Amino acid sequence: MQTHVRSYLRAAPRTARIKIVLPVAILAACFWAVKLRFEGFDAALLSQALASITPAAWSISLAATFASFLAVARYDAMFHGWLATGVARSRAALTGAASIALSQFLGFGLFTGTLCRWRMLPDVSLPTAAAITSYVSAAFMVSLGLLTGLAFSHSGFVFSGTTTFSAMAVCAAIGLCILSLRQPAWLPFAIPPIPLMLRIIAATSIDVAFAALAFWILLPGDLGLSLPLVFSVFLLGLGAGLLSGTPFGLGPFEVCILTLLPQVPTANLLAAILGFRLVFFAIPACLAFIVLAWPPSPAQSKKSDVQRPLPPMSNLAAEAGFAAISSAHDLSRLAQSVCVTAMASQSLVTIGDPVYGRNLDVADLDELHRIARTSGLMPMIYKCSGRSAAAARRAGWAVIATSEEAWMRPAGFSLEVPECRQLRRKLRHAQRAQVVVKTADHPPIEAMSAVAHSWSKPNGGERGFSMGQYSHQYVAGQNVFLAFQGDNLVAFATFHTGPENWALDLLRSSDRTPDGTMHALIVAAIQQAKLEGIVRVSLAAMPLKNAPWPLSALSKRSCANGLRQFKSSFAPNTQTLYAAAPTRLGLVLGGVDILLRIRYPDAPTVDQKSNAEFLLRHAKTLPRQGLPFTRFAFQRRI
Repeated sequence: MQTHVRSYLRAAPRTARIKIVLPVAILAACFWAVKLRFEGFDAALLSQALASITPAAWSISLAATFASFLAVARYDAMFHGWLATGVARSRAALTGAASIALSQFLGFGLFTGTLCRWRMLPDVSLPTAAAITSYVSAAFMVSLGLLTGLAFSHSGFVFSGTTTFSAMAVCAAIGLCILSLRQPAWLPFAIPPIPLMLRIIAATSIDVAFAALAFWILLPGDLGLSLPLVFSVFLLGLGAGLLSGTPFGLGPFEVCILTLLPQVPTANLLAAILGFRLVFFAIPACLAFIVLAWPPSPAQSKKSDVQRPLPPMSNLAAEAGFAAISSAHDLSRLAQSVCVTAMASQSLVTIGDPVYGRNLDVADLDELHRIARTSGLMPMIYKCSGRSAAAARRAGWAVIATSEEAWMRPAGFSLEVPECRQLRRKLRHAQRAQVVVKTADHPPIEAMSAVAHSWSKPNGGERGFSMGQYSHQYVAGQNVFLAFQGDNLVAFATFHTGPENWALDLLRSSDRTPDGTMHALIVAAIQQAKLEGIVRVSLAAMPLKNAPWPLSALSKRSCANGLRQFKSSFAPNTQTLYAAAPTRLGLVLGGVDILLRIRYPDAPTVDQKSNAEFLLRHAKTLPRQGLPFTRFAFQRRI
């Protein structure tokens, strides 16, 4: 452990020195300021003031401290769930309460909190413990700043800059919400989702309210001090003490309390401060030292996830291969099914219908809601069928139609039907341009990459999240159809494949692609699927024909009507796809979240163990072996 501590200090020696020297300097300055206030003070008055605190007041202060630390324990539990560390919620809560109790007693919060969490959670690495400590500290200070600004604006306590301070706190909160939605790439860390931030603010409100009560009840009752007034002053003093990093928070807290509550006799005020130090700092720290002395074994610190058996199924849907696109995507087991899920900045999104099991039912939705809440996110379903949408309505969720899926039965596909008149014309154009469609066991990756780059440049880059992103590792597990003009690759299409169904994923063309080439690629894929006995080929989603605003505005802006015209030329079957969330506000926020993730995707990070080829190879053995997937193996920027 000493080796890791030395490594931690060597990593940032200047910062480490500042963090040590600055609190000492602050403590000395505060000691000097308090010394001036207490010149000529009679110590006997302090003894009398301490004796005047009734047993009932001590009892209420202790009870309020206990309630405050119950709220404190939730910080770590929430961040462990969001960062998917796998630590049991109860263990995370106990670790968080002990770490905060020790860090506020010893000072140097980031350092002592990190070491405490690292010791109590043997399966958690030192960087992860530091990340949890940093997130908890930053979230608490931001919430405290917001609450302090709001408290001063409603307490009647006025000082120069009160309005400015309150406005700055509110603006900072709004700015954090915008950053949380956007998650810009230049940020060195991920901003917690808005639902998690709201829960943190609620926990902080409970925490500091009971902490202020623990202090207020120790003050003389005959002075008529209102709790809102003491609450505001207490918040300012608490924030100053925590920001200073001094041991015990000593110095800044006392200066703020003594300066902002001059109407309270000095002896009584000092007695309340000493009593609060004992009840809220010393006693919890002693208990934390006891907990720290017996850390759990690695097996005890991890949560167990008992899986319920699934009903036997014959195969895994082709769309399961989409889980391979990035570390934010996974195959997640719900109550009765397995779904492709993706973690956005605010939402845990189920994309499409289950790839293993029946349609989503109410039990699946309850499980999705539970998992999302554990991760600090909102649950959402995107591009699900009418049956899954009906289950969502029965569960009381808000539902809206978003698009239509075009799909084909290869056995019944024919170019001679009247509805394929436009398609036949496009195929003749491709034939005159001498376009030839081929398949290959070993696709020409360099040529495909050049075509993909040529497509993405005029289209504003690759899309993502619910759309496939090109990478050579990703397409390696798919069926690839290549369009050549002579020896030049001019376009390609890729399909996720399953034992009985295929699903269109990528369509990429270059600036030299002849008219009708993309139509020829799809026709070749449908004909190949027919030869292989595939029952269903999905051409993926297309815009609604009469979409409501704002979906119609988005379709016009993205030229999505051309996509509908293209897919309609194959005379496909169609089914309406829906989005659903527990509330209308969640549906709107989740929709914005998804649109941002589609337009500004992270770079694809393909997990070779999760590609379609691997999944399909194990599909028939799933009921006997159990699912070879983990729930939420997400890689956060921590």
